[in-house]
Amino acid sequence: MALIIYKDDFNGYKELIEETVTGGTTVTYVGQAEKGTATNAAKWRIKRITEVVVLTVTTTTIEFAGGSGLEFKYAWTDRASLTYA
Repeated sequence: MALIIYKDDFNGYKELIEETVTGGTTVTYVGQAEKGTATNAAKWRIKRITEVVVLTVTTTTIEFAGGSGLEFKYAWTDRASLTYA
């Protein structure tokens, strides 16, 4: 099940957060864009946070679409199929 949170003003941007938990893995997508940007417009910066829990150890990986975290050129609606590094 996915939980989506919308913030209208996060440091001058609108922000969408989607979190999905499957077993011991939590995947969170965080997208930022200028206010008024459509979710299918290629004007988003998207970050993926993956947390994997094995027994009592949690491993967290933070990656950005395209690798740099600086580019506002991705569509929020494509977040699951993008390449992250």
